[in-house]
Amino acid sequence: MTTNTSHEFGWATDSQTGETGFGNYTRTTTKAVYDDIDVDARQTLQFSSHSLQGMNAVVTGEEDVTVDGKTYKAYIIESESWTKGEMKTTYESADAAVAKAADAAAAKMQEKGERKMVKRSLTNELGYVVMYSKMWFVPEMGGAVLTESYDPSGGITTLVRLEKFE
Repeated sequence: MTTNTSHEFGWATDSQTGETGFGNYTRTTTKAVYDDIDVDARQTLQFSSHSLQGMNAVVTGEEDVTVDGKTYKAYIIESESWTKGEMKTTYESADAAVAKAADAAAAKMQEKGERKMVKRSLTNELGYVVMYSKMWFVPEMGGAVLTESYDPSGGITTLVRLEKFE
């Protein structure tokens, strides 16, 4: 917006009080410095993620566990799960310059967000959020009877325990 002010003489109406008078007055006008352009446009957001389970898995111990009154030998396995998400934003526009600028801005924001996640240690250097788990694996049963999952800060997010096997 631009604002122009001029000093004039004659009949005028005060815009604040509505009074009309004759004499010296100041006229102030504003004008937009841009034009509105109607553009047919569409923004599309696509979110995808993938997860890698059992990363850096290590057997850290053995323990007897009881399920449904029967005792089994369980191997304690600690591992990581890596998850990476991506949001892709695309623009379609009747104005090619608008579409190109919007795509460039979206790509820049995505890259900036990924750098911040690594810098704040919320992801590893490959861009994956790393979560940790500990499971008690019983070969005789073919699976885990107890699983504890932790967030990147070490807080428990999930606790699953097999109580009965049918």
